[in-house]
Amino acid sequence: MKEKNYPFALEESVYRFESVSIVKKIRKAVLLARSLNDNLFNLALMDVTDDGQLCDDVESRNGDVREVLATVFQIVDHFLVRNPEIIVGFYGNDDRRQRLYRIAITQALSKISGKFEVYGNKNGEVSLFEPNKEYDVYYIKRL
Repeated sequence: MKEKNYPFALEESVYRFESVSIVKKIRKAVLLARSLNDNLFNLALMDVTDDGQLCDDVESRNGDVREVLATVFQIVDHFLVRNPEIIVGFYGNDDRRQRLYRIAITQALSKISGKFEVYGNKNGEVSLFEPNKEYDVYYIKRL
């Protein structure tokens, strides 16, 4: 992906960056946590509140969703370069975010194929990602 992204830093196993608009700056965190399956890590995109807590149910509405998603993708790429045997799983915590992720993957698919494979899980069935098909969970792995 060649979308503009924000610089990020890895601090104590948490990736951090700032979402910036002319109105405000929002501190963001991306957590990659091992699941019950050793080769699967769950991704969570969080806002960092003023008191330093992480929150995943805030709608930032900062007008920079493309930059935020591009940054998350760069973070996943960075993580998978360092951990090539790992698969990263993620999903939106509501229908709107789930649809947003499906659209973003569809738009990026031709740019990332050959470097990554993307899968979808619907009702426990995992298959290669197909645009316009709804999934419960998305998975990405490095080839």
